[in-house]
Amino acid sequence: MIYTAFNFCFQIELAPLQLGAATINGAVTTFLGIMPIAFSYYKYFVVYFFTQYVIILAVCLFQVGLVVRTSTRLTMSFLLILCAYV
Repeated sequence: MIYTAFNFCFQIELAPLQLGAATINGAVTTFLGIMPIAFSYYKYFVVYFFTQYVIILAVCLFQVGLVVRTSTRLTMSFLLILCAYV
């Protein structure tokens, strides 16, 4: 593959979006995996395992939202600067 400025700019633009999709996919499958713990008879499992994983997933998804939203803006300005000089 020949690496040109267009390919480089295109890869920079797509990287946050691909990262976000993979992270959301991982968060959804992890949530489905820990869902049976929410219905556990023992409150210890619900409080210390299910709640912990849900908090971690919520922070992760919040961060992905911020990364994709801000990186798209930053990427567009970076691409304009980078591609103008190439």
